[in-house]
Amino acid sequence: MSTNRKRLSGDQYKKIAKLKSEKLHNVLNKTHKLTDFFKNPASTSDSCSSNSSTNTIDIPKKTDAQVSETTISLSVEVDNIEPEDSCGSNGLTNMIVNEIIFETDPVKWVINDEFRDYVAKNGFNQNMTNGFINSKRVYCDKTRYLTNIMFNRRLINGEIIVRSWLVYSPSLGVVFCGPCRIFQTSLETQLVTEGFNDWKNAISRFSYHENSKEHRDAIINLKHRGNVLGRIDYSLIKQLDTEIEYWRNVLKRVVETIKSLASRGLPFRGHDSCFGSVHNGNYLMSLELIAKFDPFLADHIVRFGNKGSGSTSYLSHVVCDEFILLMMKKLKHNIVKELKISKYFSISIDSTPDISHVDKLSFMVRYVLETGLPVERFLCFVSNPGHKALDLTNAITNTLKSHDIDISDCRGQSYDNASNMSGQYSGVQARIKEINPLVYYVPCSAHSLNLVGISSAESCSQASMFFGFIQQLYNFFSASTHRWSILQLNMKHNANTIKSLSNTRWSARADACRALYNSWDEIINALVTIKDDIFEKCATRNESNGLYNQMQKLETSFMVIFWNYILERFNASNKQLQCVEIGNDKVSQIYTSLINLVQKTRDNFNEYETKAKKISKITEYNVDITRQKKKKIHFDEKAEQTELSGGDKFRVETFYLIIDKITNELEKRHQSYKTFCDLFEVLLKITSLNSLKIVESAEKLQKMYPNDLDNTFSSECLHLQSYLLNSNIDIDINILTPITLCQYLREKSLHIEIFPNVDTALRIFISVPVSNCTTERSFSCLKRVKNYLRSTQNDEKLNSLALFSIENEMLKELNCEDLIDAFAKTKCRRKPIV
Repeated sequence: MSTNRKRLSGDQYKKIAKLKSEKLHNVLNKTHKLTDFFKNPASTSDSCSSNSSTNTIDIPKKTDAQVSETTISLSVEVDNIEPEDSCGSNGLTNMIVNEIIFETDPVKWVINDEFRDYVAKNGFNQNMTNGFINSKRVYCDKTRYLTNIMFNRRLINGEIIVRSWLVYSPSLGVVFCGPCRIFQTSLETQLVTEGFNDWKNAISRFSYHENSKEHRDAIINLKHRGNVLGRIDYSLIKQLDTEIEYWRNVLKRVVETIKSLASRGLPFRGHDSCFGSVHNGNYLMSLELIAKFDPFLADHIVRFGNKGSGSTSYLSHVVCDEFILLMMKKLKHNIVKELKISKYFSISIDSTPDISHVDKLSFMVRYVLETGLPVERFLCFVSNPGHKALDLTNAITNTLKSHDIDISDCRGQSYDNASNMSGQYSGVQARIKEINPLVYYVPCSAHSLNLVGISSAESCSQASMFFGFIQQLYNFFSASTHRWSILQLNMKHNANTIKSLSNTRWSARADACRALYNSWDEIINALVTIKDDIFEKCATRNESNGLYNQMQKLETSFMVIFWNYILERFNASNKQLQCVEIGNDKVSQIYTSLINLVQKTRDNFNEYETKAKKISKITEYNVDITRQKKKKIHFDEKAEQTELSGGDKFRVETFYLIIDKITNELEKRHQSYKTFCDLFEVLLKITSLNSLKIVESAEKLQKMYPNDLDNTFSSECLHLQSYLLNSNIDIDINILTPITLCQYLREKSLHIEIFPNVDTALRIFISVPVSNCTTERSFSCLKRVKNYLRSTQNDEKLNSLALFSIENEMLKELNCEDLIDAFAKTKCRRKPIV
């Protein structure tokens, strides 16, 4: 089947071609040319299009006469560049800056960034056209002037090069080096400062100057600045830099807000994420507060604050969480870095359930800073580690591996006295020693002192009943606001109100005994008021009467005075033991002092009895007042020995029993600290031991740590003793401790070349912890960070916020710029940041 194709005529072909040409021409006319967007900054065109929204720098063309004038007029148009809005528009508008006038006379130059940019792009006028009449210089032989020849340099091969850096000052008749004067180099020559006019020696001086390093650096800086400013995309570079600066300023405020909230353990988010809402949480509330005094942030919130998802504002909770994660990684990196510089460290762990009933294992490390002071750092919370010794050991080793910490550098461990932790054969401390035998176990000294108090309080019925009475007294008054008001009314001139006991904090028992001792009469008056009030319930009156009768016993007043004295000393010692900046030598001294104190107290019974009679106004013991049952004696039984009086019986069966129990427990707990201190005797008694004892003790310690201390350790110890005793040192050797000695050696830079082994031994001793109180303090942070309103947060965020709250001093030192750079590198961002 054939088809007939209709042919077009030649005229029709011409019409179609013409239409195509017109259509193409219209498209080209509507399309912007490249020159509409970019213009050479160095161009000297007289005018520019009024519709152009790009940067233009117009330098009017000047005649020779105009060039010779003393000023140059520069008209500049720059863009008021703002960051893109959420729709993606550029939002560019023109801003015309006032006319800028630059002097051509170098004496009158006002050197700033604008002038440097202008010179870098356009150069400077050498002022050679008006002659050099003012350059007259009279010498002994003749008068000399500046000439045009001096502006040229003749090379050794005969070629002539123009000295474009030389500029003449018509007002003073001297010459300057333009680039050196513009960039204000460190050269203190006349060419830079006051001007040069020694025309007789000009050629040699010019040659010396142009070969100097400072002059060449100034020329290179000028050329480089000119290359950057002269690029065709300079306007785009400037726009990009402005936008980067804008978003970085936003992020700086975000980072500082996060650091402030996190360092105080405050929650971030609320019920919604809208600016202006009263339920938007602390994070957005803080930004709103800053915006009230910061126009920049206020404008940013207005433009981008509530645009919702899909719009970039860098104020969302997603960005906040990213920065929290980045700061956590940076903080842990700094801690691990400090630890590795110190090399030797110790570990301390303890566990507690959180608000969601998940067991959290707190992990701490202790090491020595470069200053010589010990520091204890929090690493993380480990969830559900288990309570078996094997599970806890695996949690320790896995945590150290995850933080890239080598357990072979561990030299100490400190836990509470629970059997799964302190067990000699299968406890955590024994299993860690199997991995690294050099990890010395030190029981928590503060917890051990609490156990001494618990053991002594349960040693006899009188002691147990006394602390029960204190708790009953507090429960009676605190159960009713009416009773409490009666107590406060009687104690209006006494600030010591009654306190409750605590099962774990023996400082609370010390406070309760002190309050009862100081408010004895006031409490009795309150009990009398309640028991004699006929309008009170019968049960209340009876209970008040029972407590009153208990306080009318001499035994009770005696126990108040005795335990107030003992617990006061225990509480003061316990607070000292909880400090980070003490060593095991100080712990041993504190335990020894408590043992001596308690032993001396054994002879003070009569003193306590006299004080008890004075405050209670009772002179007889309860045993002497009440009728005692007598046992019937049969004919075949011998008569019993003479019974003791009430005072003697109380002395033997209660007072001596408590004293002996405290003494025995203190001596038993003290033994572990004394054993460790005896190992480091050479460091603790460096100034008092004789030479033979120093060598013997040093060799003993060196055999204990053969891979840490070499054979020269004993000679270093002898040298150190001689240095401390015979040198004029600015440290009191009578109060010398391992920590102060380590600080002194590092302060005087003696720890590297002279006493390296001594410094190593000091670091090992100081790094061994004395308690795990820092670990227990992290539980308070856990209660704040993960409360009932934030019980669903994941472990990563919990560890981050806990780390910020505990190590808040290190958090403050984090560099904001570094965090923003790391934020930009994590993934591709919608807005330019770097």
